[in-house]
Amino acid sequence: MKVTNSSTYRQLLTNINRNQKSLQNLYLQNSSGIKFNRASDNPAAILPVLSSRSQITLNERFLSTLGSSADQMASTDTSLGAMENVLQRVKEISVNTINASLSQKDLNVFADEVGELKKQMLDTANAQVDGQYIFSGYSVTDAPFVANPDYEDSRYDEGDRSTWPIIYKGDNNRASLEVAEGEYLDISITGNELFSGIENSNWESPNQPGLKGDSLPSSGPVNPGKPGDILIKTGEKESTIPQSFLTDTGDNYAAKLASLLENPPQKLTGLDGLQNYRTGDSYKLDITSAGSTIPIELNGTPGQEFSLAGLQAELGNKLTPPDPNATSGTLANGVQYDLSTGELLLTSETPGTAIELSETVTDDPSPVISGFISTDGSKVEGLDKLSGLNLGDADTYQLEIESGEETVSIYLDGSADKEFTLAGLQTALGKQLSPAVNPPPKTGTLQNGVTYTLDDISGELTFANSSGKAINLSEKVTDQVSPAIKGFGETRKPNSGLNATVVAASADLGSPSGTAYALDITSGGKAVSIGLDGTPGQEVNIANISMALGKQLSPADATATSGTLSNGVSYDTSSGKLVLTGTENGADLDLSTSLNGAPATTKSHYGRVDIATDSNKKVAISGEGLNGAGLKETELKGSVTTDIFGVLTRLEESLRAGNIDDPDGPGGGVQENLGKIDLAAEQNRRKRSQLGVKASRIAQSTDQREGFLIDVKSTLSRYEDADMIKTLNDLMLQSTALEAALSVSGKISKLSILNYL
Repeated sequence: MKVTNSSTYRQLLTNINRNQKSLQNLYLQNSSGIKFNRASDNPAAILPVLSSRSQITLNERFLSTLGSSADQMASTDTSLGAMENVLQRVKEISVNTINASLSQKDLNVFADEVGELKKQMLDTANAQVDGQYIFSGYSVTDAPFVANPDYEDSRYDEGDRSTWPIIYKGDNNRASLEVAEGEYLDISITGNELFSGIENSNWESPNQPGLKGDSLPSSGPVNPGKPGDILIKTGEKESTIPQSFLTDTGDNYAAKLASLLENPPQKLTGLDGLQNYRTGDSYKLDITSAGSTIPIELNGTPGQEFSLAGLQAELGNKLTPPDPNATSGTLANGVQYDLSTGELLLTSETPGTAIELSETVTDDPSPVISGFISTDGSKVEGLDKLSGLNLGDADTYQLEIESGEETVSIYLDGSADKEFTLAGLQTALGKQLSPAVNPPPKTGTLQNGVTYTLDDISGELTFANSSGKAINLSEKVTDQVSPAIKGFGETRKPNSGLNATVVAASADLGSPSGTAYALDITSGGKAVSIGLDGTPGQEVNIANISMALGKQLSPADATATSGTLSNGVSYDTSSGKLVLTGTENGADLDLSTSLNGAPATTKSHYGRVDIATDSNKKVAISGEGLNGAGLKETELKGSVTTDIFGVLTRLEESLRAGNIDDPDGPGGGVQENLGKIDLAAEQNRRKRSQLGVKASRIAQSTDQREGFLIDVKSTLSRYEDADMIKTLNDLMLQSTALEAALSVSGKISKLSILNYL
């Protein structure tokens, strides 16, 4: 084969270019320390390199997140430590006040300190890291805890968080972190579980419960009318749901029963101060203005309970048109009423027109009349909480005390010895003693055998009859400045310590067959009816029953095997049987069925009631009436958590009022709050322990990630890093080879400048 000069030159140039490219790669490896910088440099080895780089990036991201989380958890732990210090000091204060005889001045000093400690606790609850609140769930830009503008000590109820002094505004979502592929860990604590003592799963319940202890589901369906009362004992307090209340009173008995379990029948703490419900007790109030009288009467039965709700319903029914849900309105005689504040406020539509109030109270045992105390030495706040007594000629107060068909009358009109003051009342009572006593005593037995006691410290006028005879009290007030009747709302919300949940009523009608069938389904006063007459296409079987019910849907669907009817009742025939379920609120399910033309049989199906404690105290339920409620006698343990801000607030109130051991007094008493302080401290320690476990898991995950990162980087180095000694030797050899090739090329080509002229 003939080899031409041109082919020789081309081969020579190709080899020189190859050497130059190889030399360039060696220079790049020598300067970067990496074997290859492009996938084309070594396609076979690039896959493990790219995989290692990806794992390094992922692990570095994990380590960055873990580091931030560890910092946040450290800040949270610091806050929990501050909480523990506050609670420890609060406990020391409580123990000191219980075990020592301190003056009110000393107690006020401790109350001031508790107030400051509460502020310190609030600062801790609203702590921030990098401008984000750490106890607010996902709502990191908003302060989680704020003061409740509507808080009142007298209405505080640990079972209703809307009455608590500090309200949680965050949410119940914890921040979550992926500590390993597919493994997530909660790294934050929400304020509701740490400070309010309410677990996240219980936070969004629609009936706003507070704390949650033991629970008890109904053992069977509700069966109204079973004889017997239900007794509820919460701590030392007892309340009764009378047998007369445990009857079917409407189309949603289960819900009404649940309401009774949560709020047993209570007494007014207002004008009459009724103490204990008994059959035959009554309260009557005549409201007279401009010669027209509107009578109000409560007897304790459903709809006429001795409560603010019962009073509201009675007044609302006197409106035109009647509206038992109205909290305010104008009666037919021009008197305007308002119950929105928890008090009955009466004003005249026409300024200057007097309103005359006449009360008659029947109570066994005798009622305690509260509030007769002079606030400024000139007028009486009054048995009926009168406001605006101006000592005018027309202002009067009359009290009739009847027992054993004998009546003793007390009359005050503001004149000498009949002043609207404690002294005036005491004088009037003294004149009714037998014989009359002057100066009049603060206690004595009236002519009808009734013994009175006037306590000018508490402002209570108490009556008793040693013979056991009932005492009826009748008050009559005339005031030119319209009086305000206060106190109809209970001093404390009448919560039993229970939270009741209603479960919908249901019935299994099976798979009837025959020649004719009729079914009426009623709930909430609304009926849905179907019928099959046995003719072709109307045979009585589950398929045709399902078809008939499907036609009652909106829109109609004769092929549906389940659905919700217009009255809220759901049906299901998919099992080959007809199963009906009532509305979610537990409304009664009334069914009327007839088969083969027989007389219809009617039966009511009631929902079920499940209960749980919503306080720190044990709640015992007993009584024959439990059988009809589908419940059994039991004692439910209270919640092991508490509202920390509620404890601190009420402890401060107890100290300022000098209330050491009265759970019904202001703030609930120091003794009562001391037990809750222990709960709060344990609650904090429990959350801190859980946080410590999670922090340990974060540290463990960080160590694992760092070790794995070292291994991956080692693997990457093995594939990617150049052997610098070998690279340098190769560079020298390649450089020498290129120089030799260029020298040989010059000799062979014998090129000179003349070749280019």
